[in-house]
Amino acid sequence: MITFTEYSNEYQHFVYQGLLDIHRIEKDAVTDLKISDDFEFQIEQWLNTISQQPSSLIIIAIKNSQPAGFIMGMVEPQINKFSQYNLHGLIQALFVSEQNRKQSIGHQLVHEMLSSFNEHGIPYCDLSYHPQNTIAEKFWMKQGFIPAQIISRKFLHADLSEEIK
Repeated sequence: MITFTEYSNEYQHFVYQGLLDIHRIEKDAVTDLKISDDFEFQIEQWLNTISQQPSSLIIIAIKNSQPAGFIMGMVEPQINKFSQYNLHGLIQALFVSEQNRKQSIGHQLVHEMLSSFNEHGIPYCDLSYHPQNTIAEKFWMKQGFIPAQIISRKFLHADLSEEIK
């Protein structure tokens, strides 16, 4: 049986390791930015900052008294008035540990996050994933997400694009 709990420092290492795993899976030498020398420290700092934000929610899936996965999300205000929506949800990360995959834990985590957004009157939710991550693409489409925007990147200095090859 899977239960869910909100993030606490007890789960910091699990979430931190999951974020590093996501980075390893989605790393792409062509489009990725060069990471900082202290990348792992920066991930830890970002996690500490995000976990303290009142607009953020990190849900942990628990199986057999152990963390099995997590989803990170937040509510963001619209920065313009182009649409009728003032707020939207943003899923920042979803991770299920390797030994717990293919058990609907990811689906259940998404359901928990979307239910929370819905309870707070959030009208829609965005997320992003690496364009070469076909597993993520299939997963998110099964969850009812459809592509709504494409972000493209061009390095402006030859030395930047050469550094990442």
